Amino acid sequence: MMDAFGEAISFASAEYVQMGDSGIASRLTSELRSGNVTADGTISSGRGALASLQTQSDAIRPNPDYLLDFFEELGYPEDGYGEYYYPFNVFPIVTYYNTDRISADELPDSYLGMTEDRFDGEIVFESPAIMGGMDAFWATLHAEWGEDQFEEWAQGLLDNNVQLTDSGGTAYAELANGNNMIGFGLIDDLVRARQDGEPSADIAWDMMNPHATELVFPGVLVNESPNPAMGELFAAYCATREGQEVIASWGAFPALPEVKQEAFPDLLPDDFSFETGVFNVDNYYQNTEEWREYYVDLGYGL
Repeated sequence: MMDAFGEAISFASAEYVQMGDSGIASRLTSELRSGNVTADGTISSGRGALASLQTQSDAIRPNPDYLLDFFEELGYPEDGYGEYYYPFNVFPIVTYYNTDRISADELPDSYLGMTEDRFDGEIVFESPAIMGGMDAFWATLHAEWGEDQFEEWAQGLLDNNVQLTDSGGTAYAELANGNNMIGFGLIDDLVRARQDGEPSADIAWDMMNPHATELVFPGVLVNESPNPAMGELFAAYCATREGQEVIASWGAFPALPEVKQEAFPDLLPDDFSFETGVFNVDNYYQNTEEWREYYVDLGYGL
């Protein structure tokens, strides 16, 4: 991305420093306190990783209005990013099924059908209490359905002896090995399996509508940065078709819907759309501990 940015913007000079989310947070807050901020922007492994910077420090700043307008003109959902985040890449959450255990015609019409008796012991997914991605998907459903319907559904899954795992990869392996019929997880697990020639699973596209959800992995602008205009220019470039095509060239899922479709034409159905995870939940990433406790209280702790 740095090379492509430099080629597209002839006067731009950019350097990429890689570190974990905790390192990013520590560096930005300490540099702000010392008055020696060195970064203009940062890219993270999810909105949750950046939430503390927004709520507990002044280390990041909102996008200026012209950038928000630019993102909207490009087709990004306003409620998916808010004022602090700019688009980068996404991780769609999908419902997959073992094609050796159940056919597409036998799948339920919606998530609600997973509580049917025929799925007793046949469902697997990462525990939402792990807060590894499934939590955002569940919070989105909670807001869409309302608490009563959501909790009735969650209890129905427990009554069906759902198998909970400590990671999405483990859940996919259980399903692909034939131990379960159906489950939730990141689309990347299935993509990697197909690349390795393991076709025992497919995606239940019809079942997912209208609540297909994707996790947003965004960027943010750094407060009191040395080159704020350059940070904004990089944010704009990442959101453009050209920037999104660079992300797609890595095999990652771009955030811009049409580029995502073009990058994975054999995987994504035409005109299929995803909702941004927790787009309908106020301050979700500022209250993740409360949500974790809620999931545990529902019976989804490990």
